[in-house]
Amino acid sequence: ETPEGFTADGKCVLYSASIQDPASSAIFPTGAMNELYKVPVGGGRPAQVLATPALSVSYLPDGASFVYQDVKGFEDTFRKHHTSSVTRDIWKYDAKTGKHTNLTNRGGEDLNPVVGVDGSTIYFLSERNNGSMNVYSMNVDSPSNISQVTNFKTHPVRFLSQGSNFFFNDTATTEIYTLAAGNQKAKKVAID
Repeated sequence: ETPEGFTADGKCVLYSASIQDPASSAIFPTGAMNELYKVPVGGGRPAQVLATPALSVSYLPDGASFVYQDVKGFEDTFRKHHTSSVTRDIWKYDAKTGKHTNLTNRGGEDLNPVVGVDGSTIYFLSERNNGSMNVYSMNVDSPSNISQVTNFKTHPVRFLSQGSNFFFNDTATTEIYTLAAGNQKAKKVAID
């Protein structure tokens, strides 16, 4: 089991695990293609949320729909400049209709979606523009309009998360940065 986050109400932990593929699933049952589950924070019986792999789940304002990163194959997540049919995309899951919509459908990696505090901006990591992995943004209702937020050239940005600011790190130097909403420049956290 790998933790993926919390439900929007904070009452359950979301996690990926290979427990039970539905009989109707077209996905070959394997430990590398997990399902998404939730379990109450205080413990209890788990429940399957999705039968398909869904990583880095981030909820939309309705508290039931969410965005996530898919898994199509067995490629290393940290491989640089990867383009193929198994690269990951950002998807939206509509809880009312059960519909999955691919928001970034392209040949390169798009990872780690985070819904912004405004509830409509999605921040994510990508190697677009022939560069290193950086933070990008898009509106959930117009995903084709994508903007680059950070511009790191040497080392990739990894592990995007959000509190009152965005937090991420530069993996090669293990530096942590914050980025306040609306700012164009990331600020390195002084760690002693």
